[in-house]
Amino acid sequence: MHFSSIAPLLVVILPAFVAADIGIYGQCAGDGIAWPDVCAEGLTCQYSNFWFSQCLPPDEATTTTTDATDPTPTATST
Repeated sequence: MHFSSIAPLLVVILPAFVAADIGIYGQCAGDGIAWPDVCAEGLTCQYSNFWFSQCLPPDEATTTTTDATDPTPTATST
């Protein structure tokens, strides 16, 4: 098979693998992997925890988050 015979096929298939903009409340990162610049215009990928982040509008995005699976240690006395 020559490249010239598969070139038209690549033109049809490759765009399917290009990341589309993720809409509001869609998952934009997770399991320690971030996909930069995937949220639709005007949305921000807001970190929730190691496993999940989602595209939010600026008025719903916050600058602080908590991770219930990784609580802050507290001092104890014995």
